[in-house]
Amino acid sequence: MGTIRVGATLPALLAAFAGCAEQHAPALRTDRALPVYVSRVDRDAPDVTPWLTVDVDCDHAVRYEDEIIFDPFVDDPIVLERAFTSLREAALDAGDVTTMPQNLDGDWQYVIREAVRLEGHKWSLWSTHAQILHAASRPGIGFWKVQMALFVPED
Repeated sequence: MGTIRVGATLPALLAAFAGCAEQHAPALRTDRALPVYVSRVDRDAPDVTPWLTVDVDCDHAVRYEDEIIFDPFVDDPIVLERAFTSLREAALDAGDVTTMPQNLDGDWQYVIREAVRLEGHKWSLWSTHAQILHAASRPGIGFWKVQMALFVPED
């Protein structure tokens, strides 16, 4: 099994997605499945263990601790933003995460230092992952470091 570690910040990832979409607009479709050559990140590896893992299942629902927090076919994206805001506030109150100031386009915001992990099923849609990245990067949420992984079930 392989491992993916993303060292880029969330705004850099979003910019990369945007650049890819502009460069390959005719060929890039957000309703396509994620590539299957990536395998699940080892959750027990001490150097990559995030404070939060969000899963996208094969039905495209977004789950946190096995509870659906967002269904892209039913819910408005604000539901996902509210869920992330609640998770951030609970983690800050519990002392599970720390923040740091970061200059975002001339506006200083407090972002979370610890990484979050986005794991997707091999048939999950890119558009769902893009919605998660967009919501996570909103001012006031500030998930700054994102690890991305793809789950490929064994046959």
